[in-house]
Amino acid sequence: MKGIAKNHGFEAVKIGGASDHVHALLVVPPAMPLAKAVQSIKGCSSKWLNDTGRRARISAGRKAMVHSA
Repeated sequence: MKGIAKNHGFEAVKIGGASDHVHALLVVPPAMPLAKAVQSIKGCSSKWLNDTGRRARISAGRKAMVHSA
């Protein structure tokens, strides 16, 4: 996610969270809407998880912890 932020013109200072959500401390340029930064992180990280097949492995490994929203 730090790489995604860098590639989109902002900085991810700290990334953390749990199996079903993320906490992020971002430094976003004044001209960039916060929603655009969040959309970049969410969209690109989701695509990466799907493309690499990691989402299926994470879900299978934590089956008891998976919650539907």
